[in-house]
Amino acid sequence: MRYLREAFGEKRLKDISYLDLETYRNRRKATPLANGKPRTDATVNREMATLRHMLNKAVEWGLLEVSPFRKGARLTLRENNQRHRYLTEEEIERLLSACSPHLKPIVELALHTGMRKGELLNLRWEQIRDGFIYLTETKSGKARQIPLSDRAAQVLRELQIRNKWKSPHVCIGPDGKQLKDVKRSFNAACRRAGIEDFRFHDLRHTFASHLVMRGANLKAVQRLLGHSDSKMTDRYAHLSPDHLRESVTLLDSLPAGKELVNVQPLPSAKYGAGRGIRTPDLLITNQLLSH
Repeated sequence: MRYLREAFGEKRLKDISYLDLETYRNRRKATPLANGKPRTDATVNREMATLRHMLNKAVEWGLLEVSPFRKGARLTLRENNQRHRYLTEEEIERLLSACSPHLKPIVELALHTGMRKGELLNLRWEQIRDGFIYLTETKSGKARQIPLSDRAAQVLRELQIRNKWKSPHVCIGPDGKQLKDVKRSFNAACRRAGIEDFRFHDLRHTFASHLVMRGANLKAVQRLLGHSDSKMTDRYAHLSPDHLRESVTLLDSLPAGKELVNVQPLPSAKYGAGRGIRTPDLLITNQLLSH
């Protein structure tokens, strides 16, 4: 809000032009963060989304005839959302061993529920009942229910005993107060565990990745993560060893034609690569390719 006030605080609503918006976006993108790192497209987009919402409300309230955002092309920068970092089982063991006592149960719950950091830190005991976690305030705005695995349920029971109902919140610090953030302690645990390029949100990727690698249905994973768009969940499809093979076998019950004569089984990839394959058509193909 401070940057928005500096840029637009002295302007009348009707005097804010599309050029002003585009100039602000480009200037913010070119301004590095306090630590000297480049400002990401996602960070700039969040600022622009805030400004767009404010101007849309001005239109709704009759303070502005039309939003300047509507007078040109979209000002959203193209974000790179393809990051897919997840922990191996060995890395999970190292990370949990390196966590402080108040951090370890939070990390375990993230690994076993796929919940976002904000959802975990705001979780209250009243939201846990009948073997489910009931989330009402989510990023997508849609409520979702997460079934508890045996380990997740055990972690919650241990937290109940340790916390002795000191707080209505599940995740509390040594002082008994709700934790607002765990970034510093989490980064410290990663350093002690020798885990690089890993953020708390990547625990969510770890949850989904290991589910898929163990045969979970992508639709089920989508519901557990609360993704409104299946494309966000499809990034995990390649981790399922048989996700395509299982699909084509559904057609095995179709009527079969007459068997071909003298057709040998296809060789393994190890045998067939670069060699003559023992079927007439494929052998001819290999001979042609060799010339």
